[in-house]
Amino acid sequence: MNQGDTEILKGLVAQRHRICAIEESDTVVINSCAVLGFTERKILKKIMEFRAQGKKVLVAGCLSAYAPEKVIEAGADSIITPHELSLVNHRLDSSEIIENREKTRNEYPKIRYEGSSIAIIPIAEGCLGRCSYCATRLARGRLRSFPQETIVSEVSEAIAQGYREIQLTAQDTGVYGYGGRDRLPQLLHKVVNLDGDFRVRVGMMNPTFVLKILDELVEIYKNRKIYKFLHLPVQSGDNTVLKHMRRGYSVEDFREIVRTFRDNFRRFSISTDIIAGYPVENSASFEATLNMIEEIKPEIINITRFSPREGTEAADLEDIHDYIKKERSRRLSEMMKRIGYENNKRFIGKRLKVLITKPGKNNTLLARSDFYNLVVVKEGKIGEFREITVKTAKSTYMIA
Repeated sequence: MNQGDTEILKGLVAQRHRICAIEESDTVVINSCAVLGFTERKILKKIMEFRAQGKKVLVAGCLSAYAPEKVIEAGADSIITPHELSLVNHRLDSSEIIENREKTRNEYPKIRYEGSSIAIIPIAEGCLGRCSYCATRLARGRLRSFPQETIVSEVSEAIAQGYREIQLTAQDTGVYGYGGRDRLPQLLHKVVNLDGDFRVRVGMMNPTFVLKILDELVEIYKNRKIYKFLHLPVQSGDNTVLKHMRRGYSVEDFREIVRTFRDNFRRFSISTDIIAGYPVENSASFEATLNMIEEIKPEIINITRFSPREGTEAADLEDIHDYIKKERSRRLSEMMKRIGYENNKRFIGKRLKVLITKPGKNNTLLARSDFYNLVVVKEGKIGEFREITVKTAKSTYMIA
């Protein structure tokens, strides 16, 4: 979501100002994140560094909404929250007229990242969750689903401009349209019916709301244009911990969703998130998480050490010692590398169709298979579909 907001901010700023390298600039716009304490400290340090260089600093994003007083204290000249993107030029230039209506993110001009075939399309902002540890919820607010017609229009425009991977993003895409007639499956149906050869990556979904649309979601996922990929954060393999986190689902619910998708598709990739060292996580609950990961064998595991965020329920709990968090994170990382390699090595010698999405390192290109596995290729053009043979496997990618 933050990357999509950055593209909007660049598009708006470019209407009135010249965008250049930081070294040449007299003003810096920082699009911030508030998920982790480490990230917050890093952003505040950057603000102070830029101010020491004599630059004007405007801070956008979640940290501006979550901790505005800290941002100003660090030296920021002005701030805009995630709900105030249209004010960026007003804050940079006091002569700018303030718009009287905050647009949806699909209506703003954007400057997308160069040299990529990926278009990031936001479909909603905020969520319906009550997670005990989440600062993003405090910054982004409650759910606001964007109109289907503006989303579909932006997707159509991106395809016409040559983008071939459409990333539909939100804090929780599974809750899109909640309470209305048209939910995520209906939106996806309209997107995949657009002309053109492209792929859709559906962003992160909370298991709670996936369960409510599971059958419809599986059915629309059978369309060839949708990556066979699901980002489904479980956070813990222990039901007591999940209940304390206020996640709204059980480990059994998570297993049911994974099993349903894998039963319906010959190849399917699961990405999940784990928080290591949540305050009520003991040795037994951590072992339960390890056992669940070993059972599910996700293709991608995102590991985060618990970071107490001021204003959240979890911040009032007695924190676990850092050395315990580090050890649990280390064990999860080792498991992630092993499972990742085991998953990828099965494809050595196999032919796969991939979409080349962006440049890689050392004159290579990065591509995605139809089930969203990362493949490094040496030949081709960005935006091209290509048949490749997998020659080597690593824990997080394959090489053609």
